[in-house]
Amino acid sequence: MNRILSNIRHIGVLAALALALISTQLVSADVSLPFADPSQCGTVASGTVSGNDLQTWVGAYDNVPAGATVTLKVTPKGQLIAVTGVVADANDPASLDMFVEQSPGVAMMATRTFSTRTTVVAGFEAVLAPGASANYTVSIRCGNGSDAAAHAAVITDGRLNDYGAIGALYASDNEGIQIYGIDKSSSGWLAAQISTSALANIPAKPDENILVAGSEDGRFTLYKLTTGEYQANIGPDSNGKVQVTIFDNVPATHVYGYDYTV
Repeated sequence: MNRILSNIRHIGVLAALALALISTQLVSADVSLPFADPSQCGTVASGTVSGNDLQTWVGAYDNVPAGATVTLKVTPKGQLIAVTGVVADANDPASLDMFVEQSPGVAMMATRTFSTRTTVVAGFEAVLAPGASANYTVSIRCGNGSDAAAHAAVITDGRLNDYGAIGALYASDNEGIQIYGIDKSSSGWLAAQISTSALANIPAKPDENILVAGSEDGRFTLYKLTTGEYQANIGPDSNGKVQVTIFDNVPATHVYGYDYTV
């Protein structure tokens, strides 16, 4: 932990400001997990902070595999005065993503994909008005980096979601968004889709999350979120796992997600 604190002192001013806000809490970090196997990836922390004035939460995650994407999401409830959050490589704190916002009711996210196995720090500080609170989640989405290659085949067909799900998600200018189901023999079928022209008729940031496409059995669904992003839910599979993939646009330039079990 001393190494992490030392590294924080050697980064740029703006990044240092964000990390300094949480560095004082690192010694008593809420979470420290050995991430030695990509099968452990998913939602690794969630909760709520509340109370007047300054509230802080931070987690440290060891051995996050190469190719993994770590996402911190903070959603304030009630009057938010300010919030700062960061996801950073403890071994290279300049490799980070952060947010500094003053937007009540708006979900804020910091996300970063790490090219090598490392220790990751995620945390935030929120200044809350009386009676306000903030919900947070931390998810670690394992990609197909060198560490993950032993556990999952490398996918090069353009899908947005990770290998191993019962479906494959695609988004393109020509085809819109498509979700294909995949059976045990690796045969696929079109489970849900929405065309590019139909996407143009959906509000950029709807007042509530909108279901825009789905399969008859409900295992493949696509939503337009109030953040302006799209969310595809694939599952549950035979083990009850649902894979969630969230992306920013068509075609996608920023993708993250998590898994959960029902």
